[in-house]
Amino acid sequence: MNEQKHLTILIILSLICFGPLNAADLKVEDITVASLSWGNQTAKIKLTNLSYDYKTIVIKTDLSFEGSELNPKRTSKKPFIIDPIYSATLNEPIEIPGNYGALKLKFTFYDVVDTLDPLYESQVFFTKEISNSFPVPEGMKAYLGAPLALPMFVDRSPLFDNQFTRYYFLFLKLGKKPEEIAGLMKTNLNYINFIADKLVAGKYLVRSGGENIPNFAVVDNSALTTLRPIINETTEKLYSAMKANLPKYDSVMTAMVSRGELTRDKDNIMEIGSVLYHKYPVILGLLLWNKIGREFINDGPRFSIFENSDPCRADMGEFMYMAVSASDLSGRSFYYDLIDVDGERFHTSIGDVSLVCEPVGESYKVVNKYYWNFLETDFPIIFSYDDETNSDLLAILGEGCVKLTEPLKEAINKLYLEGKDLRKVRGARYWSWNLVITGVMDKLDKSKLAVKEGNGIYTFQKSEE
Repeated sequence: MNEQKHLTILIILSLICFGPLNAADLKVEDITVASLSWGNQTAKIKLTNLSYDYKTIVIKTDLSFEGSELNPKRTSKKPFIIDPIYSATLNEPIEIPGNYGALKLKFTFYDVVDTLDPLYESQVFFTKEISNSFPVPEGMKAYLGAPLALPMFVDRSPLFDNQFTRYYFLFLKLGKKPEEIAGLMKTNLNYINFIADKLVAGKYLVRSGGENIPNFAVVDNSALTTLRPIINETTEKLYSAMKANLPKYDSVMTAMVSRGELTRDKDNIMEIGSVLYHKYPVILGLLLWNKIGREFINDGPRFSIFENSDPCRADMGEFMYMAVSASDLSGRSFYYDLIDVDGERFHTSIGDVSLVCEPVGESYKVVNKYYWNFLETDFPIIFSYDDETNSDLLAILGEGCVKLTEPLKEAINKLYLEGKDLRKVRGARYWSWNLVITGVMDKLDKSKLAVKEGNGIYTFQKSEE
């Protein structure tokens, strides 16, 4: 007991004599950023270590925008080791995304023991905020009314979460030259070339004959005028077909149960066939995406929208699209088919999906891979399935449906070089099919023919039996 009292007294005395640990050891003299314009910038930081010990610090930079239709955010962390009794000028790289609105740049300095340790508020010894404003140019006001729709997750990626990249592709599709784009967006050719180089490296852009050409489907107003009536017609016809097929589906399923060909336990996911009781997930996932969708988008074979990628990096390859949109022309569904160590499965949803993305590798290096999972609040309902058990009932439910999709498929093929440019064709198909599915499912839910279950997020695990 006496030893504990002595230790407490020593701690109190040390705090009185020397102040909080490390409070005066590190001093930030100044932070300057030569330019707060779009692109790569450098913050120069003058910092002094007043102690006789080496100091390890981490500088965390938080960048955000406010007051715009898009508000991109960036966070970076970088460690430094400062010699004893030494003043250093540190260079912190910053990339300011091309966006309009109010920019806020916050620097937070942490005094740490090891660069791999978590960062805590108690380690903070200095903060500073810098701001700038990017007003919308007059020439852009005519274009900012209708948002540009991107696939789920791609719209959050650092390349596409900002206004410049999205409108750059639209302007290229409209045939505008770099000088004209620079004038409209109030930027310079250096920044345009900087972003173009990134987009070429990511295979979103190709250079041909001295021109930059989008390497995925950009659905502008001209294409929209052609496709929108056919999308609406396809949605109506598919809904009517589902409405007509559902009574037969119910009666055949009842007969299968009575013959012992189908489980009676609709909630036991270990029982193959139990999923068939859940009409909304069955129509959304097994029929519209995994059966009819494969045929419509990829001419039959299974496909993965994030092949050699993941939802965090969100590289969609030939299934990428961007579309001039409105509130009723943004598909709200999602389909991701994959095979890995956990077997074959696919995820699907109606509505937004949030993920946890954890980088694989060292904390402060460039991230090329992520561990990802659903947020606890967005965790999917899990179903098991196999093609053989489901085939008869799915055939009844989808009777005549593939034929109903053919006019839309033909219209897309005709728009995109008679179907020869598969990279653009498949992206346009994915965009339009997402709209069709969203419309069909909304109608089924509203009419109570198939009611959404849970949060609308589902995982279908293929049985290995």
